[in-house]
Formats: sequence, C-alpha cells, structure tokens
Amino acid sequence: MKAKKLLVLLLGLALVFAFAACGPADEEAAEEAPAEETAEETAEETAAEDAASETGEAAEVELPEINVPGQAIEFASPFTFKVNGTEVTSDQLKDLQIYKVKLENFLLDKDGNPATNKDTGEPLVVSYTGYKVVDILEAIGVEGSSVYAAASDGYESDVYDLSVNPDYLILAVEKDKEQAPDGTLFFAPCFEQTTGRYVHSVVELIVE
Repeated sequence: MKAKKLLVLLLGLALVFAFAACGPADEEAAEEAPAEETAEETAEETAAEDAASETGEAAEVELPEINVPGQAIEFASPFTFKVNGTEVTSDQLKDLQIYKVKLENFLLDKDGNPATNKDTGEPLVVSYTGYKVVDILEAIGVEGSSVYAAASDGYESDVYDLSVNPDYLILAVEKDKEQAPDGTLFFAPCFEQTTGRYVHSVVELIVE
C-alpha cells in the first residue's frame, strides 16, 4: 500500500511540474502573437508607402495665369483650320475673346528637368495667344467630350477630355507674338508641363 501511495504521489508531482513548465510557454506564445501581427501590419504599411513613393502622385503644380490682353489684338494674317473636316476661318472667330498664356518657370523637358532655351541656356519662357478650344466649338456649333489636334505632317496630339481644365486648352494663333509662316496654328494644353505635349503646325481639331 505504501508503495502504491508513493507512486500516486510521484505521478501527481510529475503532473504539477508538467503544467508548470507548459504554462509560461503558452502565455509567452499568447503575448507574442499580437507582436507578430503588428510586425506584419507595419511591413504592409511600409510596402504601401514605398509603392506610393515609386508611382508617386505628382506634386500639385500651380497653373499659369490666363490673361485677357489689355488691348484688342488683330492677327497679322487671316488663318484657317478644320474641325472634324469642316473648314473654320478667322472671320468666324472674330467675336471670340482672345487669351494670352505665358509659361514661365513651368515647362519641363522629356527627362523631367526644367526646360531651357536652346540658344541661351536660360529657363524656357513661352507665350501663346489665341482662343479657348471650348469657345471655338461653341461658336461653330460642334459638341463632343474630347479633342485632339492634327498637324500638317500627320502628327497627332494626345486626346484631351474637354471637361478637365477646359480653360487651359488653347488653339493659339501666335507663339511668342508671332504667327507661323505657313499659316498653321499651335495647340497648347497649358496645364501640361512637358514641352512635347505642345503641337505646332496644327491644321485640324478632331472632336469626339
């Protein structure tokens, strides 16, 4: 009997020690779990921040001013262009407001660097004088949601949504106070910083 009691006592002590050994480990695992979740959340946040940094939302850029010339402008030569294949003459636009936009410390080259004057190396300054595309379309009775320009050599501009910055889409008759010698026009999306988005020798607007 004494041997059996001793055996039972030893088994009981063994179970007590076993529970004592398991207890802290379980508590430690329970404590570590939230830490692992926090680490995963932090890693996800960091990855999201890195992705945002790489794709990068463009910093908000102050758009140039659109000015109404202080005195009436008369273009040196009459001009014509087409809208969806129909000819438009300068005489049809004579009652429209003329606007002038000066792009200074605004334009970038194809590499994203400040554009410079090829002759002087100074920051590029360009001015465009002409009509808002939306005003032209209203004057001639053409409706659409987007527009792009076609040049005499077949080059075509990007397509622009007419509801986005419509006041800055300018069909210019003059660039730096001069008309094109061949009578063509300039398509100037004056909210665009990249010089390649501005098109010369424009002969037609295509509205869709």
